[in-house]
Amino acid sequence: MRKLGIAVFVIVVLVVAAALIVPHVIDINQYHNRIQAELQKRLGRTVTLGEMRLSLFPPSFQVQNPVIGEDQRFSFNQNRPFATAEKLAVSIKLLPLLHKDLEVKSLELDRPHIELVRDQQGSWNFATLGQEPKPAAAPQPAASPAKTKTNTGNKPQTTTQTAPQQPSTQPSPAGEPGSKPAAGQLTLANLSIVDGQVAITDLQKHQSRAVYDHIDVSVNDFAPDKQFSMKVAAHLPPDQQTGGGKQTITLQGKGGPIQQADMLNTPFDGTLKLDQVSLAAAQKFLNSQALSGTDALVTGDAAVKNSGGKLSSKGNIQLQKPRIKNVDVGYPISLNYDLTDDLTNDVIQIRKGELRLRETPVSISGTLNTRPNPSQVDLKLKASNASIEEAARLASAFGVAFGQGMDVKGTVNADIAAKGAANKPAMNGQLSARNLDISGKGIPQPVKISAIDLALTPDTIKSNDFSATTGSTTVNVNFGLSQYTSPKSTINAALRAPNAKVAELLNMAKAAGVSAADNISGDGVLTLDVHAQGPLNNMSALVFNGTGKLQNATLKLASLTKPIQVRNADLGFNQNSATLSNLAASVGQTNATGNLTMKNFAAPQVQFTLNADKVDVAELQQL
Repeated sequence: MRKLGIAVFVIVVLVVAAALIVPHVIDINQYHNRIQAELQKRLGRTVTLGEMRLSLFPPSFQVQNPVIGEDQRFSFNQNRPFATAEKLAVSIKLLPLLHKDLEVKSLELDRPHIELVRDQQGSWNFATLGQEPKPAAAPQPAASPAKTKTNTGNKPQTTTQTAPQQPSTQPSPAGEPGSKPAAGQLTLANLSIVDGQVAITDLQKHQSRAVYDHIDVSVNDFAPDKQFSMKVAAHLPPDQQTGGGKQTITLQGKGGPIQQADMLNTPFDGTLKLDQVSLAAAQKFLNSQALSGTDALVTGDAAVKNSGGKLSSKGNIQLQKPRIKNVDVGYPISLNYDLTDDLTNDVIQIRKGELRLRETPVSISGTLNTRPNPSQVDLKLKASNASIEEAARLASAFGVAFGQGMDVKGTVNADIAAKGAANKPAMNGQLSARNLDISGKGIPQPVKISAIDLALTPDTIKSNDFSATTGSTTVNVNFGLSQYTSPKSTINAALRAPNAKVAELLNMAKAAGVSAADNISGDGVLTLDVHAQGPLNNMSALVFNGTGKLQNATLKLASLTKPIQVRNADLGFNQNSATLSNLAASVGQTNATGNLTMKNFAAPQVQFTLNADKVDVAELQQL
């Protein structure tokens, strides 16, 4: 027993010694050209290998700075090789090696740079890996045509004969003697990519080159004509604004057999996992500005399946710490979805989309066609007695409907169909809000609106007559938008405010997000009855009609060092102008009476006739 132990120990020592000594005795570089030629044969591409080093356990060799060439059919990309790497580790089978034959078992690429290109016909450059390369067509020698006449029936016909052509150098079609299979040459037990960089150029979709970094890939039991397992992980750089996060995107599952005719039809069944991925970091990773100004930590799991070019996915996604335009939304957003993406036509079918703003549910369904520019939508949105607080806060962050930082309470009902261009869809349906209560910083008393109802058609958006109240001030409003999907959209609005307090009117404007109100404060009494009609995108063409009166008012403007005192001003609105008649006002020590007219609200022009008891020039200069 003791002798057996000694023998085993001696064998182990010899094996370890061989593993340490043999790689230094045998110069693997003397097989450099043979190995390079074998890899070229296996990959069907030109291969250039740097310095090589041998290892016996397991049988493998390492190559410095390998380069894999591009498919000749993608000659427009020949200035960039298909793949380069800092190091390539090639695991080989031991028994064939003992018979001086080289069979590759697995490949590992360390920090590779890979170029993926799709041409205008939809073919990818990686689709031909492992296939017999197609040499460039050799130029044919010029031949002088010789015309001869032949008889077909009773009519002579002229035919043209040329010199005999050289034998074709193209591979024989599959099934003919001597032919090689179009796929299946490259089989690997394992393929591994560590910290890779992938660049994608899609000429079919006219998309410029985009670079994706820090990608790990693991493929097991790979053969183009069989199913294989794979795992792809992208590690995004940490984002400081959202507090870091793991920043990992992982796709794992089974794919294949590879469909050479159309890679989008290659089957896949697996899962996608997002682990605290920052939207800002993802935007940099995807080289996209679609989410510019938006950030959040995204976590979730989704099932992903591709069959016949139809990619289906369903899962749950959560957005933590969402920020929009550097404004903290203040609550999580989640999405439970089930959709299908037709990869050939770029049409997304949303079978189920439940969006939750904290606890507020909003359902979305329909289709999105991303091929046109802009994208085309056919969507339905529904919300029933949903709290408006979260939706209003989200709208406030986007700078829509409410001032930033406003706290809005109430309920909302929506049943809307949207169809057409994504940036200006035509809508059908109803949107209503009840018991709105808007409060926030700078608003001493909340602004209350009992009910707003909007009726939407493809041509118009029309409101009911609704009232907004704060303190003792009530403003009655109605409005309508026509042709709102076109550049010629128009507005028709009316506003009535009897005996309103100036300070409370300014508070309403702040609650609605009117930024100009932030630089004005004051008090006094204002009565208004104004109607406006005209193009929405051209203030200078709006037509105003109505009257008003301002009494015992004090207006403080950020641009003036002293307030304006208005004892009386009768207001009149006509076309694109406003007139202040019977004006009695003062600034500092200067008192004035008279009339003032302002024309063109987009680029104001002021005309006035004023009588002043005295003018302190030095004081006016200080204003």
